[in-house]
Parts: sequence; structure tokens; C-alpha cells
Amino acid sequence: AVMTGLTCGVASLEPPPTGPQAQSAGPQPSDCVQAVVDWSGFLVLEHMFTDIGKPMPEISQEGAFLGCEPNACSPDVLKAANPMTYVTDKAPPFLIQHGDADVILAAKQPQDLNNALRAKNVPAEFVVYHGVGHMFMLPGKSGAAAGDPANDQAVLDKMVQFLDSTLPQRK
Repeated sequence: AVMTGLTCGVASLEPPPTGPQAQSAGPQPSDCVQAVVDWSGFLVLEHMFTDIGKPMPEISQEGAFLGCEPNACSPDVLKAANPMTYVTDKAPPFLIQHGDADVILAAKQPQDLNNALRAKNVPAEFVVYHGVGHMFMLPGKSGAAAGDPANDQAVLDKMVQFLDSTLPQRK
């Protein structure tokens, strides 16, 4: 969601034309978004482990995504995969939500994103939910017991409020 919100107009990341428009030189449908809601989204892949005080594993999901392990990727690959590369004053409004007990994604990353957006005068809000981990799950719990209904409702209510106040209302 973060990358999609920040890469509007980045030619190297634009999808290829499809459908009847692909045959013409006319305007293509936009892939730009009007708002972004980030829930515990991974951001700076090469720092995913070090930001939470863990060593980078030899084989990681981040490496599978990048096509190389982050500590072995070229700087160009890391830069292209880093949403912070694309933060501009043209970014849409952001709501960034995170749990303060997240041990998968350090709060530093979404806080840094919030700071970078606000430095470019992009409307951005960073909301931290107490006592919940990654994706707002209760630490040490799994399955149906992993969710916290009060926090879940607060997360959803905040998202709806953000979207209602950010997006134009249809008549």
C-alpha cells in the first residue's frame, strides 16, 4: 500500500498498458491513489531485522522478494524497493497505524515514514495502539485468541474516519 501510494508517475514502476487503450497513444487509466492506510507495512527491507535488534538471517522473505538477500543486494535494488525513495510533496494523505508491541516491524520504520511525509507537507498521521503486536495481534497469542476486539475496532474506526475525511463523497 505504501509503495503504491508513493510511486504514482514513476515511469519504471508504471504497469504496462492493457485493454483497448494499449492500442492507442491516448491517455491510460491512472494507477495513482487518493489515500493510503498503512497497517504494519514493511518498509526498509534491509533494516527489517537490525531495526528490531536481530541479525539478518542467511535466507529471508525479504531476500525472496528482492531477488537477493538484503545484505548482498546492490544499492540500486535496495533503493528501488525502499518506499522512502519515492516520498515527495505529491504523495497522497497517509494514515499509518502500528502496534507498540510489534516485534516483526520496528516502530522506527513507520515513524520515519511519517516524518518524511510530514517534512514534504503531506498530510500524514501516525497512530500507535498500546499492547498489540504486528497486525494488531495480542503478543503471545495465536488463532482466534490473537485479536483484541477493542483495538481491532479502534483501528477500523480510525481508518473509516480517515477515509471519510480524506476522500471525496460520492452523491
